[in-house]
Amino acid sequence: MSPSSRKHGAARALQAAAILPRIAAPALQAAAPALLLACAACSGGREDRTPPQGSCAPLEILVDDQPLPAMTHGLARTVRRAGSERATYEVHVFDRAGATCAQLLAKEPRAVPTGELGARAFAGATGRGVAIDAWTQTGGSLSLAGETPKHPGDLVTICVRDRFTFEPKLGAYRNKRIAVRGAFTGTYCGELEL
Repeated sequence: MSPSSRKHGAARALQAAAILPRIAAPALQAAAPALLLACAACSGGREDRTPPQGSCAPLEILVDDQPLPAMTHGLARTVRRAGSERATYEVHVFDRAGATCAQLLAKEPRAVPTGELGARAFAGATGRGVAIDAWTQTGGSLSLAGETPKHPGDLVTICVRDRFTFEPKLGAYRNKRIAVRGAFTGTYCGELEL
């Protein structure tokens, strides 16, 4: 299969995943992430930007040993300080659709809809870590998996390879034990320059 064919196969899988939530039954929606990965994997190559199979577990976020709902809606961006060559990659994941690339690339914060759950992983020039609600915890065994994103629509994965635990000191999860492990995966939106 040619590189062009693989690229178009991955693009078709992304388009299908974008349409699926609007037309599929709730049970099929829950299976959408697995379907997307299966479709992207059948296209071959590394254009899908996902890590090699088995190298990063599925995302799991526990609060006091209880799992949060699956966060299968992801968007990614590059953050760069004006005039700097160094960048930080971020993947934001949510439990429901609704966040947009325009919101993610805006300099002002996004208004979070009532009841929405989300988390963020970052790795690069400003360090590495995970954020949940109002708390950001730096450190952990995090890295960008696969190739760096080049174009909007590329899939970006930041892998938390080892379980990363912390206890936020403020926000909705204050004094609760948070444990994070696995792949934060999102569709690349572009670059935000600060």
